[in-house]
Amino acid sequence: MKKKLVNARIQRTERIHSPRQFRKLVPISKDGQRVVLETRETMSKIIHGTDKRLAVMVGPCSIHSKEGTIKFAQLLSGHQKKMPNLSIFMRACFEKPRSVIEGPHHWRGLAVDPLGDGTSDVDQGIRLSREIAVEILSLGIPLAGEFLRSDVFNCLADLFSCAWIGARNSGHQGHWEVASGLSMPVGVKHDNNGGGLLTVQNALVSIKQAMAFQAQLDNGCSGMYETTGNSDTFGILRGTSAGPNYTQFHTRNFHQLLSQKGLSGAVCVDLSHGNASHPDGKKDCILQMVSGADVARQVKQGDGHIRALMIEASMKGGKHEKHPRSIAEADPLLSLTDPCLGPRDTIKLLKILDRAAASRFS
Repeated sequence: MKKKLVNARIQRTERIHSPRQFRKLVPISKDGQRVVLETRETMSKIIHGTDKRLAVMVGPCSIHSKEGTIKFAQLLSGHQKKMPNLSIFMRACFEKPRSVIEGPHHWRGLAVDPLGDGTSDVDQGIRLSREIAVEILSLGIPLAGEFLRSDVFNCLADLFSCAWIGARNSGHQGHWEVASGLSMPVGVKHDNNGGGLLTVQNALVSIKQAMAFQAQLDNGCSGMYETTGNSDTFGILRGTSAGPNYTQFHTRNFHQLLSQKGLSGAVCVDLSHGNASHPDGKKDCILQMVSGADVARQVKQGDGHIRALMIEASMKGGKHEKHPRSIAEADPLLSLTDPCLGPRDTIKLLKILDRAAASRFS
């Protein structure tokens, strides 16, 4: 039996549209472009301390429903102007990193598997993700999200004002290279065990440098990118398997670690994940109220290095107890992945943070 040199275990290939074609299929409006460009500049100023507002990235752990997502964006739009001391971005995670891909429980996100049944129609997923993002922008709400795979994110990047590298990829040089060329501010989370603070420091130093790397071009072909480097960066504390790291001790030490290398020293606290978990490791969305109150106290006391926060929130509190077999069977208002705060607690927490950030203008 003859063996193949390549694709020996590939059973199917399928072409999808190029990033340029996706932008034509689902274009961003002039008003949407203005929102993206203005809020990228706002986030840059917040990172470097010239805008005193607190950036808050709030929204679902993952997006699986257009209905639920737009309703949450409308909720934010209705309160945005009532919180002048915050710059609000909506979490828009269209991809989800899974350590193990086994069955529907390890769903990889709307952009990759829009039906949530393992069929992985990426072309449909990216188009649907763009449609949702464009509608959010039409409400005047900017987007922030994790970039997981550069080829997928390149098809969506024109719609985002801020991005981050997640815990699983914070030490990955390929992500550093892409981040050095992104047209928006970028954050880096430490790893799940919390031992990667030096890795975050190294990542941000590298992202600041000019780099060259091979990747997909806008026309879909493979090519080389040369970057200028990205100095609009921040570090993210997301809690660890050993416990939370949102306290003043942690945020100040992290700020000092980042500042040592000539970085902005900007700290973002992810109020969820390890910062909203019980000692046994079980995540509890309500604990975001606890971590949020502590960070608000630090901000009110004058800790200017805390410049951003992340909140996981949706139109219903909690998450699906059992992962549905497909998106069609899922509650459109309830998180598919990590547990999220409901609307009432979300607005309550945002008001607490807005009052705390007001002290920066007194």
